[in-house]
Amino acid sequence: MTKKYNFTVIGGGLVGCLASIVLSKKNYSICLIEKKSFKTIIPDNFSPLSLTINTIDFLKKNRLWDDGIFKSSEINKLTIKLFNSFNVVQFTSDDLNGEKLGSIIDKSSFLSFLRDKCLKDQNIDIVDEIDLNLETNTSPFQISLIQTKSEIMSENLIVTDGANSQLAKKLNMKSLALSYKQTSFMLTVNFKSVSGGAFQVFTKKGIFAILPYNDNSVSIVASVYDDFIDDFNFESENANIQLLESELCPFIKGIHNPILLYKYPLNTTRLVTWTRQNIIFLGNSSQLLHPFGAQGFNFAVDCVKEIDNHSTELFIDNELSSDLIETINMKRNTVLNRIDFTSSALMKNNILANLSSSFFSKAMNSSATLRKSILKKLVGVN
Repeated sequence: MTKKYNFTVIGGGLVGCLASIVLSKKNYSICLIEKKSFKTIIPDNFSPLSLTINTIDFLKKNRLWDDGIFKSSEINKLTIKLFNSFNVVQFTSDDLNGEKLGSIIDKSSFLSFLRDKCLKDQNIDIVDEIDLNLETNTSPFQISLIQTKSEIMSENLIVTDGANSQLAKKLNMKSLALSYKQTSFMLTVNFKSVSGGAFQVFTKKGIFAILPYNDNSVSIVASVYDDFIDDFNFESENANIQLLESELCPFIKGIHNPILLYKYPLNTTRLVTWTRQNIIFLGNSSQLLHPFGAQGFNFAVDCVKEIDNHSTELFIDNELSSDLIETINMKRNTVLNRIDFTSSALMKNNILANLSSSFFSKAMNSSATLRKSILKKLVGVN
């Protein structure tokens, strides 16, 4: 017998789990499909995820926050350095009347927490270690589960299968090629000394973030331009830590014991539209954002928040609410335009970028009102 669901969520990562939990609270029936094993993850190393205030508040509102599990580190100070020591901007919690700027949590622990919630939820059926085929492109969707040779029917789809989504390709969703010509490396390092807070450093070799972890270690996200990857040699036992430290000067000294957690090229596609009749693409399925503080996940949470707000009127005449689509489209365009502007105006090592970064830093340091306005956008304060 073919089982029927209100929603099928494809992808059992952070976004897929969160969307499933929120929909379940509205008493929808959900089938959550994960290609790999859907299990509790016991992390060997800390893998940082930056959360904005909006994201944290939404998680707490939905009782999805546990300080004892997440190993969170609050951020009360953020320093941005644009190419040289003359262009430094520092934001503090005082700029937001004492409210923290965000938190860094362990991604694996957070994912395990959400998966455990899904496994215990009576409205969510988990199907894992499975490949699927979408037999119909319109609602109700007929989905065949290849290994078990079974089928399910679903009124709606939420797709979170990651960058270069295979379902988006199957559905012939229009997309734009996007390449930052960078590779992002995630490392954990020990140090002799480090300044307080979080840091975002722009240099001609790439964009680097220092994120707090514990008293002995920090996490470093190094998004290195492809021309300089061999100079750092992160994948070797002889990684050029001296070069990394020079790029992060003067914020950290005495880097040692580096552990490379993972790497991925910043080279992907971005969907032109994120919806089709009763299909929603979320997370990196709809766009890849340069990792300035995990905008991709925080923006996905903002989308789930809107879905939650519209849940009683999510559909009109069996189609997604036009108000919901318009709201998220507006948010999506704002975020993408801001990231694209930052990428073109501040990232590149050319005269325009240097002039832009100089203007930006001087404007921020001379106007408390402007600094507060920009900071609200950076950390997701409404």
